[in-house]
Amino acid sequence: MARPVRKAAVFDLAQEAGLDMTAWIETAHHPKKCKFNPRFAFEWSFLDTQALAILCVWYDQIAPFGTTLVVQGNWREIATSGLIERPSSQRAMRAMRADQVVRHAYRDALPVRLIVCDRRNGLMVGRDLDPAPWSVQSYVDNSGDFALIRGHALPQARKKSAAQPLYLRQKTRPLRADAVRSSALRRAKGICELCGWRGFRTRNGSLYLETHHIVPISEGGPDCDRNVIALCPNHHREAHFGYAHLDLRRSFQGRMAQTKSSSSDALALAIRAGTTRPTSQNMQF
Repeated sequence: MARPVRKAAVFDLAQEAGLDMTAWIETAHHPKKCKFNPRFAFEWSFLDTQALAILCVWYDQIAPFGTTLVVQGNWREIATSGLIERPSSQRAMRAMRADQVVRHAYRDALPVRLIVCDRRNGLMVGRDLDPAPWSVQSYVDNSGDFALIRGHALPQARKKSAAQPLYLRQKTRPLRADAVRSSALRRAKGICELCGWRGFRTRNGSLYLETHHIVPISEGGPDCDRNVIALCPNHHREAHFGYAHLDLRRSFQGRMAQTKSSSSDALALAIRAGTTRPTSQNMQF
């Protein structure tokens, strides 16, 4: 799937997808400015309850899955974190509405069209409508996790499902090694390895940090010490959802390079001092 080349207006793309644009036009301050109607132009999702759902996603959220493509995410999680930080956050409200659109599309087996957006250095550089239809393959009610599949036939409508829907992440994401996560947390000693924030004390007495794969496993990143960094919750969320996530990734890689260099220097000094021996085990990082 190619990156979007043109930067079309959301209004034009939603209309191209088949959405009724009457409300955009009738509620605009001026008919000629309906494309930029603030009630709709900045939304992440649109719904025609009888016909289709439209979702806006970033190009880098789209991943290969067998012979097709998949988008996985959780807008409810974004909404919840946003409301905690700012109770009146428009971003959080948009995320909450997007979560409801995905839920509705999953329940009623509506076709989904994706408006694919591309960014570079935190700036929007492309926006276009994917010509292929998508469908909501899974939606987990109690968490908000969802998976969209490109080009697949729609399942029957699910008014109520007794069984928990299949969650594709179990197929596409291999299990993480607990030993790698524990190693990163021990290395950080309760201090965010990016900003130096000291984690709060948890009930079991440890300092709270979260671990993050610098290069995601879905992109071929290894599940090993050099690719896992310990972060404060704020920088962990930004690494996943922030506009500058690629800049953060480079910063993480720089910090890990410094950590590796410091560890090598410390090991060399210990060897010279005779407190340790240069075995194959302690020379690997």
